[in-house]
Amino acid sequence: MLKKFPFRIFALLLIGALMGYFWTLKIVPPAQEVSGYMPACLIIGDVHQAFALDSMETFTPVELNYKGEYFQGIPLADLVQHAEPVTAEFELLLIGQDGLSAQFNGDKLEGCHLTFTVKNGWEAINLNHPVSSNIKRLEKIIVMAQEPVPEYGVNLITPTQNLRTLMPGRIYRQAMTTIPYFEGTSTVTQAEGEYSVSVYSRRTMFPLQDLLPEITVEKLIAMGREGEYAYIDAEGFLELNEKENAFHYVSGHREGEIKNLAGIIINPPARSITDLFHDTLYYLDHGENVLILYLDGFGYHQYLHAKEAGYAPFMAALPAAEPALAVYQPVTNAGFAAMITGKTPAENGVYSRAQKDLKVPSIFGVAQEHGKKAALIEGHIKILNTEIEPALNIDLNKDGLTDDEIFASAKTALEQDYDLLLVHFHSIDDLGHSNGDLHENTLKQIQVVDEYVQELVTNWNGKVFILSDHGMHATEEAGNHGVFRYEDLIIPYIVAQGGQS
Repeated sequence: MLKKFPFRIFALLLIGALMGYFWTLKIVPPAQEVSGYMPACLIIGDVHQAFALDSMETFTPVELNYKGEYFQGIPLADLVQHAEPVTAEFELLLIGQDGLSAQFNGDKLEGCHLTFTVKNGWEAINLNHPVSSNIKRLEKIIVMAQEPVPEYGVNLITPTQNLRTLMPGRIYRQAMTTIPYFEGTSTVTQAEGEYSVSVYSRRTMFPLQDLLPEITVEKLIAMGREGEYAYIDAEGFLELNEKENAFHYVSGHREGEIKNLAGIIINPPARSITDLFHDTLYYLDHGENVLILYLDGFGYHQYLHAKEAGYAPFMAALPAAEPALAVYQPVTNAGFAAMITGKTPAENGVYSRAQKDLKVPSIFGVAQEHGKKAALIEGHIKILNTEIEPALNIDLNKDGLTDDEIFASAKTALEQDYDLLLVHFHSIDDLGHSNGDLHENTLKQIQVVDEYVQELVTNWNGKVFILSDHGMHATEEAGNHGVFRYEDLIIPYIVAQGGQS
């Protein structure tokens, strides 16, 4: 009995070691198994922060048991939230290198993980979903918003209608074409002769013509998110650049590409907000004084409504406003800069609320060079840095608006023999934000501003321009602007003669 004891101990120890060895084989620590190149998995689509996942160390993995094996996996919910979806309601499309894909709802990500092994690359392990969702060698995870978001997508509009919004993620719901795009030819000369190579890139592109509605297209203008602005033709393409998670416009003749497209306007109006600079200079050079009445946040559709509903009787009696195209972004800084420089945002350097410095001269500097006396009547803050300092006006009577103080300053300025006077009223924009573009309170404020306009125009000796920097669209809360929509981008442009009652 004693002689058999050491053998039994040895046998038990051997069995324990073997069990431990085979048990550890079932634990797959991906980060330790990987060596060398790790392909990236793109998390893209309708997100604010697209990124490429190329390491297990970027996120905190958790241990999971799948079919008796243990893995280190990154919760799919963590990856998606890191990308910041543009909407709370979305679907996910998982695409493998072989084209096999799986789509499921983004609000059911419990038990969904990504792991990495040398054999399967990035692999989805979804414990609660059907096994067909476990895509191997994952190449892309597409976040697809349930509904389009105009603030984020590429918008196609006309001067009177918002037609459609293209989203980087939602575009995967429709047929996509990968085009071999010719980039050029390289040639080298060797002793044996010349060797040439033609280079192509594979681009996901959509013929623009296929996206246009069945209307007669005479002109198209495309605008980029940093102020690019160009006339384009319908023979071009929209390219979905997955690395940048953005749409680009690609010309059919390889010129005039616009990156990070904000939108395209079909048959834009002949007038532009940039015309103000050139029109003002023309009349100044021909000996006429110029008064510019700048009605912030007053869209062309608001002008038409106020005119027809009797809220703008004086402006209705003036020559009819022409619709004019503002610039993207349709916000105060960018619109104001385009008005007084005659240049697009890409040229003048102001394409959002963040910029204040102009890269080109404004009408104030040009007027001074021509020996003209100019003034700018503003609200309580300075909007842009120009060659002249604005006369600021604070809310002295505490009514929540500065337009009454601006009006009083403007009346005083009428007596000071200015050749060029720009008066910037803010209250239509203020009430539009608080109530909505066509709300009764906003319309009543338009009526108040119409009375200000009447007195200033009647007492001005010279040419008068009345226009806005941008419009305003309705939201669930009230009103807003800054989006590629016709309500925000089409403004009224009135040319009148002062001194008339």
